[in-house]
Amino acid sequence: MKKSLKIILIICIIFVLFLTFLFLFDKVEFYNKNFKVALVISRIGDNGFADLQVKALEFVSKNYKLKTKIYLTYGFEKIEEYMEKAIKDGYNIIIGGNGLFCEKPIKKLSKIYKNVYFISIDNDLKEHNNLSCSLTFKQNEASFLAGILAAKISKSNTIGFVGGMNIDVINDFLIGFIGGINYINSKKQVKSFYIDQDAFRKTNHPFTEPELASYLAKKLYEEYKVDIIYCVAGGSNFGIYDFIKDLPIYAIGVDTDQDAYLKGKIIFSVLKNIDVGIIYIIDKIINKSFKNINYRLGLKENGVGLSQMKFTKDIVGEENIKFIEEIRMKIIKGEIVVPTKFNE
Repeated sequence: MKKSLKIILIICIIFVLFLTFLFLFDKVEFYNKNFKVALVISRIGDNGFADLQVKALEFVSKNYKLKTKIYLTYGFEKIEEYMEKAIKDGYNIIIGGNGLFCEKPIKKLSKIYKNVYFISIDNDLKEHNNLSCSLTFKQNEASFLAGILAAKISKSNTIGFVGGMNIDVINDFLIGFIGGINYINSKKQVKSFYIDQDAFRKTNHPFTEPELASYLAKKLYEEYKVDIIYCVAGGSNFGIYDFIKDLPIYAIGVDTDQDAYLKGKIIFSVLKNIDVGIIYIIDKIINKSFKNINYRLGLKENGVGLSQMKFTKDIVGEENIKFIEEIRMKIIKGEIVVPTKFNE
């Protein structure tokens, strides 16, 4: 009899625990269903800046069970229109995926839709209304590391830089890069070009113009004899990679690990972990710890870094890899302060 009572008691406990689990699971599911995430961006498919944001959406859809949708504007002039469309479609976390071009729409709409979260990617709004915030990165820190390695590897007096646009966030890459080069060899020069102002024709889409990037790479090679080009131009980078494949030039990729695209020629990539940052903020929204501030992530927060150099370790050298890790730790500890375009 006592044995039967024990069995019944154990069954009851298991049943209660099961019901509790179902209740909590339903509660989480119900709570998460209150949030719907929309990415408003001009284009995707760049294997870099844009696709990292898509990767973040895929993660929160799978792991947080949030409904997500991408709104492609195919240009910067319709960003506000598509953000408002996403809101009217029921989305209440709006990611502005085009940096500076999303600033005015977010500032305007965040005053009107006070219960909607707005995340400005790669651009500090400075004025954060209601539930708006910014996600920016210390790309200067990772670029400093890139500059050190470039200075050690390059045999030329000049190292090249191709940026998509002459704007602060791109110039933050450049300033950090120059700082790293000067840390090793102040006699080396950096020649920089921007697709939006230095190519043979004007464009409204400087981050998706491989032909123009290739033209600037050719100019750097023929006129300035560079043997390394730091490519900070989104999808346009691939024009540079295609240009250098049969020439004695190395490239440095950006945003994602692009090393495999041209094995042995892209010596490493400067990583900008935008997906990590977006997930970080959405997690704060879900867990009610969100603040309408600028979230700025650097080496310390794993917001930026360098690729693993899977195909170029012999080129870079074990000694240089160890040295760069020492520098990385010094930056994290504050022993080295990296120059930046922004006020820290």
